Amino acid sequence: TLFVRFVSDFESNYYENEIPLDISDTTAVAGLNVNTDQYRDEVWRAANDMDLELALLRELKQERNDLGIPITDLYSADYQPTDSVLHRISLRGNPNLGFAKVFMIGVKGAEDLTGAERSVEVWVNELRLEGLDERGGVAAIARADVQLADLGTITAAVNYNSIGFGALDNSVQERSREKTFGYDFAGYFNLDKFFPQEWGLRLPLYVQESRTVSTPEYDPYDFDIVLEEKLDRADPADRDSLREQTQDITRISAINLTEVGINPQGGNQGRPAPWDIENFSLSVGQTRTQRSDPFIASEDTRESTAALD
Repeated sequence: TLFVRFVSDFESNYYENEIPLDISDTTAVAGLNVNTDQYRDEVWRAANDMDLELALLRELKQERNDLGIPITDLYSADYQPTDSVLHRISLRGNPNLGFAKVFMIGVKGAEDLTGAERSVEVWVNELRLEGLDERGGVAAIARADVQLADLGTITAAVNYNSIGFGALDNSVQERSREKTFGYDFAGYFNLDKFFPQEWGLRLPLYVQESRTVSTPEYDPYDFDIVLEEKLDRADPADRDSLREQTQDITRISAINLTEVGINPQGGNQGRPAPWDIENFSLSVGQTRTQRSDPFIASEDTRESTAALD
């Protein structure tokens, strides 16, 4: 039999696909032109074609995990694609197709060959990947700017992009593999408008609230398992918490008072002095950033600033 391993390492974490080999008849091609169909059909027998859907490896892993079989055990299942021989697919450990950068190709003896001699020549050719996921995606953004006369302005924005979104010239691997939703609210207000004008008070307030949530297509702990498929198999009561564990969530809250002070009044008597209160301004602010992702349960950063000019 011929086997191909998709590996993270060769012994403990791998997927494997195995097919029986149909040996060519060397006497049948003797004297034939190598460029003829008859020669090619005999040497490259259709029965030896290996045709594997990678999704089956993912399903095999999910099936093993659902059954509670130890990951150190070799777990196998048979699969027969259309117009091909019976394939045996197996896995051991916790391999990830996302990390498979090495292939092992080998031949196994179908029986004990101790004391016997065999001479075999095996050619493996045209290893290729077909049927890439070329789904398109969508993206949208909405923004509103509201002017509140001389009181201030309010800006609100919402953005969304789906899995598969990318530029027209992006290749498949360059397109988005996560779903992102976010909103941003910001307001700038002249609070001094609520006080008598003769006070000359200057009191600008800036506030911001934003949140961005990115949900990956694949489980960040098992890079070849589709997240939604994993959630469908989970207990309904646990789905929301499991989804949140896989998301990258960032929330930013900010409030600032900038250059708070008193404007000079034209009616002041006497010469201005350096210590006059009109010559000073105060700025204070606080920003809070809350973040979580599959590997950080909670990160809470607070930054406070103050300045006197």
